Amino acid sequence: MRTLHLLALLVTSSVLAQSYDKTDLKKVELLNSSALSLLDNSAAIITSNPNVKEFNINTESLESISFDGNLFSANMKGLEYYGLGSGTDNIKSFTMQKIQMPTVSGAYNKNDSISKVAIGIKFNVFTLYNSSSEDMRKKYSSMRADMQDLSAMARAQLQQEGYVRDTTGNYYTRYAQVLRELTEKETTNKEVAAKNFADILKAPLLTLDIASAYSMLMPAKDFNKSQSGRFGAWSTLTFTIGKGDQSLKLYGFCRYIQDNTDYDAKNNRFTNHTNFFDVGSKAQFDWNKIAVGYEYIKRNGEGKNYRSVGFVQYKVSDNLYVTGGFGKNFESALNDESVSLFGIRWGINTNDSRDW
Repeated sequence: MRTLHLLALLVTSSVLAQSYDKTDLKKVELLNSSALSLLDNSAAIITSNPNVKEFNINTESLESISFDGNLFSANMKGLEYYGLGSGTDNIKSFTMQKIQMPTVSGAYNKNDSISKVAIGIKFNVFTLYNSSSEDMRKKYSSMRADMQDLSAMARAQLQQEGYVRDTTGNYYTRYAQVLRELTEKETTNKEVAAKNFADILKAPLLTLDIASAYSMLMPAKDFNKSQSGRFGAWSTLTFTIGKGDQSLKLYGFCRYIQDNTDYDAKNNRFTNHTNFFDVGSKAQFDWNKIAVGYEYIKRNGEGKNYRSVGFVQYKVSDNLYVTGGFGKNFESALNDESVSLFGIRWGINTNDSRDW
């Protein structure tokens, strides 16, 4: 019922433009910063976000903050936003079109003596939805037809009540009220059609993301003495079991890092160019507003190093999440070995809906 009700409200806002169908982006998950992940200083390093908001702020501790932006998506319509082409006939369960929507990020981290600045970029290489192309086209067409039926019923009722379509706003105020009332009555088939298509988009079966990031470090009080910190490139494969707001996500992760952050006490500098190759996995269970997960990453290189961290997230609202991470981090001159992070994620769109 709630899914169809949200769609009906979105329909109302588009009447002036003669567009009766819009997609709701309020529930799109907030992005995890690739720049912050490079620093090994976040509650979760292994993440994937095939659908993201246009702008995000991530503060996972008092010492860290990151900003993320979704490029080239602001003017995309709903089907284009989800990588599904520009019309019903173009909808396919496998898409590589989201690679046209990279996300860029920047992060800043500071402790008592060292500041770190990082930039990053992430691409969704492909998305495979958990439904056949034909089934997706049928559900989409059914959803649009249902919403148009409701709109026609609302307009007919207003005509019977003597309302004349004008520019004063009275017509559209009453139209919104009637449409809500009709939506509450039409709860069975129409609700199923809307929810089925929304669930397919929310939980893709398989996705592949690639990302890269670069960081600089400097004394906390002297930005003129900056030097190269890290460069990293990685990929994340995500497999999802379930649909909608209840799902189990399984992740595979590999990452290459060039690291210049070993501290040379004799020369008072971070030096020792080192190459690492990280391999890891993660399991995350999402249940409505709560997500819990665990990730393990083994670092191959000099010494035995690994990360073992539990993750929890609570969705306060569609645009605000509270996160926490607890466990063992990689041993490093720049990071504490124990992870105990608590912060918030906040995301916005210039428009919370898009025309289908």
